[in-house]
Amino acid sequence: MKSFLTKIALFAGSYFAAFILLECMPGNPHPDSLHYAVIDKHELLRKTENQPRVLLVGGSNISFGIYSPKMEETLGMPVIDTAINAGYGLKYILDDIEPFIRKGDIVIVMPEYHHFYDELFWGSTATFDGLRTTPENVRNIGLKQATVLAKDYPQRAKSNLRFCYATLTDSVPEPTHPHRRDSFNANGDIEAHWKIEGWDHLEGSQIDGPYNPATIDYLSRFVKSAEKKGAHVYISFPTYSEGSFGDKENKESIDKIYKELYAGDFKLLGTPARYSFPDSLYFNSHYHPYKEGQLMRTERLIEDLRNALSAVADSTKD
Repeated sequence: MKSFLTKIALFAGSYFAAFILLECMPGNPHPDSLHYAVIDKHELLRKTENQPRVLLVGGSNISFGIYSPKMEETLGMPVIDTAINAGYGLKYILDDIEPFIRKGDIVIVMPEYHHFYDELFWGSTATFDGLRTTPENVRNIGLKQATVLAKDYPQRAKSNLRFCYATLTDSVPEPTHPHRRDSFNANGDIEAHWKIEGWDHLEGSQIDGPYNPATIDYLSRFVKSAEKKGAHVYISFPTYSEGSFGDKENKESIDKIYKELYAGDFKLLGTPARYSFPDSLYFNSHYHPYKEGQLMRTERLIEDLRNALSAVADSTKD
């Protein structure tokens, strides 16, 4: 028994040592990559913390799919797009934004549908990019989350080794638009894809894996925590191309999400179908619309939010 425990300890120690060594390698992600935009977004959150804001929370369905200056102009209050990458996992995304929430903020969480299935809620290899740019977030990593990330680490390790080799041989390619830190506007949205052409084919997007109830549970916990601070939290839906939205299995998966959110008594803005647009309005992902789709989705979100706020105002008068 002692020998077995010794072997387990040695294996765990070796794995941890390899993790430390590989994560201390230079770069990865590239300093110009979109992952470093979190630094700018956190700074914007700190600068505006003394006034009520609209905070948009989720993955790249938001950063590519919302035009915050239009929301800001219409609503008359600061709008901050905090989104970067859905691959961080919804738990990581919510944990990252929670400390910045203040009294009077309107928080709109718009998770990707994939966050409700399989293990993406807990994160993926992209989570390591988040931890590299914001290392203090390691304090939020729980046991289940660490277990899921450990399974993905071999792939991350290969990426680190390739990046290190490229660094040593001076052959590191710079990230290209729109996947760069300077692709974001002052509110945190990506505009760099407005003039990009040539993305004329989308691969099919499938929502795979078993439904994960942890997503709804954690959303509920997040809402309670934010509302305790005096914020108002709404849940809305990602923009998703009609081709993927109309897939029979995807439609069933999305219907399941909607029913669970509705049953959970969350304050919902719109419906999944309301934010689905023709495939021609998307480019490199079924969650990433071109400018036209980005503006259409923004207009609908503004309308849904204003209706929700009006309903709240009317109820307080009664």
